[in-house]
Amino acid sequence: MAQQPQSNGARTNGSAPSVNVDVSDDSLHTPKALERWSCIDKALPDIDSIKHLHVYDFDNTLFCSPLPNRQLWDGPAVGLLQNEGLFVNGGWWHDSNVLRATGQGMEVEEKRGWEGWWNEKIVDLVRLSMQQEDALAVLVTGRSKDGFADVITRMVKSRNLEFDAIVLKPPSPKYPSTLKYKQAFFEELICTYRSAEELRVYEDRIKHVQAFQEYFTSFNASLVAQSESSATGLVSSSTRNQPIKAEVIEVAEKAVSLDPVTEVAQVQRMANDHNAHATATAPSSGRGVKLWQISQSVLYSGYLIQPTDTERLLTAANLPLKGTPDGEIRTLANCILITPRPMPPNLIDRTGPIGKTVRWRINGVGILDNKVWAARVEPVLKSERVYTENRPACVVLALGRNARAQDASRIQQWQDLTPEQGFEFDTSVGEKALLRLNETIATSGNSAANVSSNAARRGANAYADDFPALGSSGPRPRGVDLRARGSNNQRGGQPYTSRSRANPSQSFRGAGRGRGQTQRAVPYNKPGSGRGGPRDRGGLGMDGANDGGGRGLTY
Repeated sequence: MAQQPQSNGARTNGSAPSVNVDVSDDSLHTPKALERWSCIDKALPDIDSIKHLHVYDFDNTLFCSPLPNRQLWDGPAVGLLQNEGLFVNGGWWHDSNVLRATGQGMEVEEKRGWEGWWNEKIVDLVRLSMQQEDALAVLVTGRSKDGFADVITRMVKSRNLEFDAIVLKPPSPKYPSTLKYKQAFFEELICTYRSAEELRVYEDRIKHVQAFQEYFTSFNASLVAQSESSATGLVSSSTRNQPIKAEVIEVAEKAVSLDPVTEVAQVQRMANDHNAHATATAPSSGRGVKLWQISQSVLYSGYLIQPTDTERLLTAANLPLKGTPDGEIRTLANCILITPRPMPPNLIDRTGPIGKTVRWRINGVGILDNKVWAARVEPVLKSERVYTENRPACVVLALGRNARAQDASRIQQWQDLTPEQGFEFDTSVGEKALLRLNETIATSGNSAANVSSNAARRGANAYADDFPALGSSGPRPRGVDLRARGSNNQRGGQPYTSRSRANPSQSFRGAGRGRGQTQRAVPYNKPGSGRGGPRDRGGLGMDGANDGGGRGLTY
């Protein structure tokens, strides 16, 4: 059976404790007893008929579950969304509405079997397990039995996959973590099907892969020890006296996201639900109640490049990507920087309004220390009024390890291109923004005060932290299409509005300046209120940021 490629991603930590297995009573380990773990009404096969145990994880192993989008949220917000204890509904992985919203929503996707959302290699392996008469196929997930049994069984059925058991995490204090719950199930499974010779577990989380492998090693050692004790008459004969060949196969995680508008609407709904519950259960004074708000922080302003033109730029650049180790060069080509902050009104007078289209021509290329690659550009129309703080105006094409986008301004030697060598492309004036989750504490009535917390808010270095240079710590951004501003509100929540269309595959990284960080709070809307937030540009003030007048390049 084919193994899957390995991944270096992990969501949670975990370690395998030493195992002391007591399998001396076969009356405790029967197929009937094992059925209580499953959420489907299906009788398990006889013990002696099973020689192989195949266990499949669900999230990002069998199914490509959407993750919080790092092109929408800053780093702390991604962590907060996945923290089970911060929202009354459990957050991202414990709110079934998030999974139901995958693709075009459950009503549409169920009819089409969530086409495109499955790991097809694992789907093929499941089908092989279904066809193998002496194999037991089990789906095991850390999602809660109460919240997800109906959703996941319907998803699996829509893909025509048949498992002997679908196991979800029961609501029991005996299992404080997914790791311990799965280990407990593995013990029940192995001790029940004591004639099985092989166990294969497919899992995406590398820490779980390691912990499970250690667990099975310790489990087998315990069986050997008990078998030796039984031979000397110290304990009764074990129902399983032979170790099992256990293999944990790491599956590469495929990062996918919800539609941006849908994702923000879901997070706003989670915040609304939490805030409504917190307010309803608070003391009559309403003071000290912790609420969640979404705010928007503009990182930089620029002439944003469309994805198709990004590919053209990278192709024409002839970057030295072939033979270069992964992670050594990061491609960009998504923006001509105007300023690494929101645009003040006097800059808009020079660049034109948000959304304005400007056509550019490449007239040269340059390299700095084999770490920064850039294309020099100029507006096609000589009369076009443009502004950029880079001298000359350029597109940063790629960055080597530990290089910074602003280093492109240090390029002194440019190779001129003939009109035949260069090409023209369109851009739109826009701002790149990320969303944040801010914790507020109600002081009285409906008023609330922001809580200064590193977990919920960050200061001047947010721009650099969210898009770290290669070689530094921190997650890399995932691609997504940020839709144009003006989307309709969904479910009474606040939609995300991008300032023009940003590149869906890359993110420009420049010199973030704290005073240029501008936040707009998305107000807490009571469920059903349908209230929207400000959509005009006036909702994003400058907080006194310097517009860079006199330092930039104006055509």
